[in-house]
Amino acid sequence: MYVLLISDTHFPDRVTGISQLLRRMKEYEPELILHAGDLTDAEVMEELERIAPAVAVQGNMDEANGLELPVRKLFEIKGRKILIHHGRGVHPRGDLNTLVYMAEEAGADVIVTGHTHTPVFEKVGKITVINPGSPTVPRFSPKSFMVAEFGKIIEAKLIKL
Repeated sequence: MYVLLISDTHFPDRVTGISQLLRRMKEYEPELILHAGDLTDAEVMEELERIAPAVAVQGNMDEANGLELPVRKLFEIKGRKILIHHGRGVHPRGDLNTLVYMAEEAGADVIVTGHTHTPVFEKVGKITVINPGSPTVPRFSPKSFMVAEFGKIIEAKLIKL
């Protein structure tokens, strides 16, 4: 199952258009899209759902823009328990130990997070931490999202824009 991972789109508060991003995402024909927060506008979710079923959690900027989304979401893909959490409240920002602890507390094998705008794919003990970066306003990295496959082995490919 191909899953597209995205976070921190910040549309339209920090960028004016996402049509090129959406076209690029469609190329990968995902079966599911996971957005780790900071959509900042309901239109982003509507556009993602035109590509594939989408799940999103609330980022710090979503709350400020009135989007009501769950703070975290736990579900299963091919026997893997996946936790999506934006990462707000994690100090220092993006701290792997805190993210791993959150995943362990939830009984997850994988945590998909955002907030740092910097891509990460790292196995820490039994937990895989994934941050797809930001396709619109990255920090210290290229604009990006990820395409992942969950199974016995978890694989993810960073897509640079």
